[in-house]
Amino acid sequence: HISYRHVMLPKEIAKLVPKKLMSEAEWRSLGVQQSQGWIHYMRHDPGEKKHNQL
Repeated sequence: HISYRHVMLPKEIAKLVPKKLMSEAEWRSLGVQQSQGWIHYMRHDPGEKKHNQL
């Protein structure tokens, strides 16, 4: 079972997000709050087309 979550960040914070996978500690240091144990897989900028392959 896979659960996806979508987080919208203010532009000021979004500028600080690197284009790499981030650890939970890195996300939390930016002020993002979610339940423990989730993993960041991808950054998506508004207007950007997403191509997902499963």
